[in-house]
Amino acid sequence: MYIRPFTQVIQSLNKLLHHFLKSVNLILMKTSYIVGIVVVILALFGWMFFSRNKSQPQPQLQTANPTQQPQASDSAMMQGDKMATGGSMMQGTKEITIEGSPFKFVPAEIKIKKGDKVKVIFKNTAGTHDFVLSDFNVKTKVLSAGGSETVEFSADKAGTFEYYCSVGNHRAMGMKGNLIVE
Repeated sequence: MYIRPFTQVIQSLNKLLHHFLKSVNLILMKTSYIVGIVVVILALFGWMFFSRNKSQPQPQLQTANPTQQPQASDSAMMQGDKMATGGSMMQGTKEITIEGSPFKFVPAEIKIKKGDKVKVIFKNTAGTHDFVLSDFNVKTKVLSAGGSETVEFSADKAGTFEYYCSVGNHRAMGMKGNLIVE
């Protein structure tokens, strides 16, 4: 007499528990699908980020040899009163355009004569860089990509003088060049 209603209660609880577990299972399945989709999207973004960075040239560290002078191409040197990379004479002033990009200057070597008045147009083509020629107290501000600044000085001493980028460790990574005053 009491067993039959008790059995019905148990069966009702069993059906209720079954429906509850089925609902929880559906929720868990939906959640796992959402988590899976998020993981796939993050993996794609990560792959795109890292593959883009690998396609850019990586700087190569070189050990400096104090007896070896860097070689410059003929197109980067002064030729007479003109510079092949855009240098020119403007009424007694030599105008030289130097481009900075990650870990290099173009040209990497410039030749001028002692006594020349020099106008350097520094153009930053990529990254964040500046142009420093400390032997002549010449320094631009730090420029973002696309920025440019002009500095002027008189080449009042002869010798080979290094110009460089003072941002971070750019100089140590090879972002430097030589000004040769003859």
